[in-house]
Amino acid sequence: MKNKERWMFLGFLLFICICFASEIKLAEPLEVLRPLVNKQWVGGFVDPVSRKTCENIQRFEAIWGGTVIKYTYSISDINTFAEGYFYWNRETKQLEAFILHSSSVVQRGVVTLEEGVITLKGSMIFPDRTFEFRNTFEFKDENTMIDRWFQNAFGSWRAGHVVTLAARNGE
Repeated sequence: MKNKERWMFLGFLLFICICFASEIKLAEPLEVLRPLVNKQWVGGFVDPVSRKTCENIQRFEAIWGGTVIKYTYSISDINTFAEGYFYWNRETKQLEAFILHSSSVVQRGVVTLEEGVITLKGSMIFPDRTFEFRNTFEFKDENTMIDRWFQNAFGSWRAGHVVTLAARNGE
């Protein structure tokens, strides 16, 4: 092969690799989470104790060939971090989440999609108590999401945080 043909062939291969690499592969049951995946979501969270606005960063990353989504959450100003996984549970036939928090809290729940809103509903398990929660992710557009929290930790259901997050691709 001549040099020019070789460079054209290598350029074509590079183009093909980039095209395939940019396509996010997800297992069919995880498709409801596609709007969240491989984006870093950043917004302002108001700490209920200090009333200070802190940076909230959430990331949803497709792993293991798109069969699992790894979730990370951080608000470094108040030393709050979490890491977990969204996966298809073959036994229950539900999309589920398992998340561990830096404060020794375990969060387990089931994911549903209703009227374009992704909802994670389940239990927050603390060392000394457990309560139910509901966390919704509503999209204003493909790069703007509203994260809303509801809980019954203090008896009746009440609203918690509302955070508007902006997407930053691939960060």
